[in-house]
Amino acid sequence: MAIVSWWRLARFSLLLLGTSSLVAATQAATYYVSPSGSDASSGALTAPFATLQKAVNLANPGDTIYMRGGTYTLAAQINIGRNGSSANLITVLNYPGEVPILDGIALTNQNDSNIWANNLSWWHFKGLEIKNGPSMGIWLTGASHDNIIDQCVTHHNVRLRSSGGGAGILIDGTSANNLILNNDSHHNGNPAISANAGDGIGVNYTLATGNIVRGNRMWRNNDDGLDLWNAANILVENNWSWENGYNDALQHSGGNGNGFKLGGGGAGDGLHTVQNNLAWRNWHNGFDDNGANLLMHVFNNTSYENGADSFGFFAAVANILKNNLAFPNGNTFMNPVVVQGQNSWNLGVTVSSADFASLDFSGASGARQSDGSLPTLNFLKLVAGSDLIGKGVDVGIPYSGSAPDLGAYEYAGSLPPPTGLRVVGP
Repeated sequence: MAIVSWWRLARFSLLLLGTSSLVAATQAATYYVSPSGSDASSGALTAPFATLQKAVNLANPGDTIYMRGGTYTLAAQINIGRNGSSANLITVLNYPGEVPILDGIALTNQNDSNIWANNLSWWHFKGLEIKNGPSMGIWLTGASHDNIIDQCVTHHNVRLRSSGGGAGILIDGTSANNLILNNDSHHNGNPAISANAGDGIGVNYTLATGNIVRGNRMWRNNDDGLDLWNAANILVENNWSWENGYNDALQHSGGNGNGFKLGGGGAGDGLHTVQNNLAWRNWHNGFDDNGANLLMHVFNNTSYENGADSFGFFAAVANILKNNLAFPNGNTFMNPVVVQGQNSWNLGVTVSSADFASLDFSGASGARQSDGSLPTLNFLKLVAGSDLIGKGVDVGIPYSGSAPDLGAYEYAGSLPPPTGLRVVGP
């Protein structure tokens, strides 16, 4: 009898759980925004709102906001003050097959950003183009956590910012567990206003854990591609960063010009894991510790033809560098305490153009794959017979053969599958 009672109770509990989930699903709303809409409308597909601000003011956990294609010239920065939940993110995304453009050209306050949020949690932004922000394109600050910025394009932001810093995408404060995934951020910064402003992506002034920068492309930003100024505990993997610190005439634009800047600004920064990234033809360094004072793991990265050092690790910190590839091979600077294991410059191997399937990166800024991942190129992939194949050591990244290869790519393969947080949803 006790068994029968337990089974009935279990079935009743499952029924309640399913019912509550169904109620939550049916309560979730879908809003539409269009440049030809009206904020006096209902927000339905046939009666869309005119502004994203109107939709985010109404959004509740589980709601979805679709933005129709076209240009939205912002009259004010978009402020988001509502939160999703762990089980029900609030999603803002492009209507399928269309490109919504949030243009901040009419904003005149140098501190404004196209999208700004303080203490934001459980939001997913996907498929938006964001340009001409006076300060940032997207700026999440305070204790923002568990947000996803996904397949967005941010360019020509940091337009009016007179101080340093600024980025197409910036997360700072005490923000944690945010994912910056498969975005393109380029041409941010205005050297006529500030010589040192304008990074592609920045995660700054946060020592919190769980922030991930994965699968992004950053190029021709006035300052750096990725800037981790005074930040700690960031996972940086599978990103491309090139020609930062240059303008379109390939002249120095005025900024620092690093592909990946990994520290700076105070004590307690570092503790990053930096793996399977490409940095090439940046004005200054490919990978630069910038004085970060906590130990970092830097594995299986490739640096090619950067203007100063391929890898510049200057601080007296026992950072661990393994399986990295520099071309030209001797173009590195290492503090004597850095732990260098199995890198191209300390293995006695010769790195030449013959090691690579291609040195042509003309498709690097081209269309992404259908899932948002990076384009498939032969650029900097190893060829059969290269003495860089099998010269690495096991650092926990998947590899083929008896030992890992040097650099970001395994021979005849693509970048290894990422670790950590996965994206779920649209």
